Amino acid sequence: MTRRSMFLTVQTLALVLLISIAGAAQSQDRAKLERDIEALREQLKEKELEFLSPSAEDRARFAEFLLQRDTGLARLVPREKYREKLNPLESVGLDHESTQYLAAFAPPTAEPEAREQQRRSAYGFAIGRNRYKGRLPVIVNGSYVLRCISYERFDVLVAFRVVRQDTDGSVILLWKKLREFSTPFLVRQ
Repeated sequence: MTRRSMFLTVQTLALVLLISIAGAAQSQDRAKLERDIEALREQLKEKELEFLSPSAEDRARFAEFLLQRDTGLARLVPREKYREKLNPLESVGLDHESTQYLAAFAPPTAEPEAREQQRRSAYGFAIGRNRYKGRLPVIVNGSYVLRCISYERFDVLVAFRVVRQDTDGSVILLWKKLREFSTPFLVRQ
């Protein structure tokens, strides 16, 4: 091997070694960045949970009620900022006058009827003395009954009371599940 070819061989090996060292350093830096990003995501999740959770005072205030099965306490944030009935929650059950219609309601299985029901709920309708509507104003200490039907996912009836409105407009809900129904399926046409 000539001196010149030996020099080129050594130079090539040195260049390959430098490239692999730089690549390893870059891979380590990217791996560290990935770990750092994941750690920040975890911190963000913790902060979001803290921000969205009801306060310790609210949990303490309703601790006895929350010992019951299928109850909870949640914060709803105002849609504008973050993307009517006045019955005591304790008295609302499946036999309550305002709950009977929702408990007996059979969700339509055909798409046209489901769309019609959705329109009807959007505008609101009355059954007896009770008014049913998809959206209502928030009234602190107001109790509400909600039948949430999500085709192919779930169907649940809950009652809740708005127990407090925070300074940012979010509200704290005291809730209880009244009944879980069979999951409805929609026949699309």
